[in-house]
Amino acid sequence: YAQKPKPKPRAAPEAPPSPASPPSLSEALTGDAKADYDAAKLLYGNGDYAGALVKFTAAHDKSKDPRLLWNLAACEKNLRHYVNLLGYVRRYLAEGDAILTETEKSDAQALLKATEALTTAIDLSVSESGARVFVDDTLVGETPLAAPIVVDVGPRKIRIEKEGFDVYREEITAGDTPRIKLVAKLEKTVNEATLTVYTARPKDEIYLDGTLRGLGTWKGLVPSGGHTLRVSAPEMRSYQTDVFLHDKETRTISITLERERE
Repeated sequence: YAQKPKPKPRAAPEAPPSPASPPSLSEALTGDAKADYDAAKLLYGNGDYAGALVKFTAAHDKSKDPRLLWNLAACEKNLRHYVNLLGYVRRYLAEGDAILTETEKSDAQALLKATEALTTAIDLSVSESGARVFVDDTLVGETPLAAPIVVDVGPRKIRIEKEGFDVYREEITAGDTPRIKLVAKLEKTVNEATLTVYTARPKDEIYLDGTLRGLGTWKGLVPSGGHTLRVSAPEMRSYQTDVFLHDKETRTISITLERERE
């Protein structure tokens, strides 16, 4: 009895509860977001990927659930919009990091790697800053660009605009190489045209906008737009016409006066 009682063995510590899995996307969405999601799935199943994209976007805007970005990427993949697909998948990984499984993250990384081969980077150098750059009529930025333009493979139309300069246009085929270097030199807009007037007689008077310009023949640069041309001579019937000249146009006009009737 004098012996001390043996200590009771300690109970093994309980394992911490495993984090609960987030509800599925269908379970998490409610109200209008759920209605848009269901409509998008129906459209997607019917092959209307553009319509599904609109509805998935509406569901995402209302719910902010990052898992919907994967659905948006799937629509863009079927529409062959690979640059847009890459943007959605990168957002999917960044915004959904806390709720995505390792398998989902691995699948997304594999899709990124496979899709990057379907795009081309354009290193664009433009002679003027502050010019707007369009790819297939979509504004992508203003010069100087902070990074190369990434485009889908295939024929692409490049357009560059700046006030006071002629519009620069270039058609390229993306995909032959992973990177394209393009140098664009913008030319200042010339709001002038070249007008040449010949008459049948060397002393016929040539007037442009009421000002005598020459006798018999005259050639000169004039502002583009509308002008009034008149040719006259003694004892001859005057000739007058309106002339509209476009930028950089070259126009030649020959005139033969008729004698005045007695």
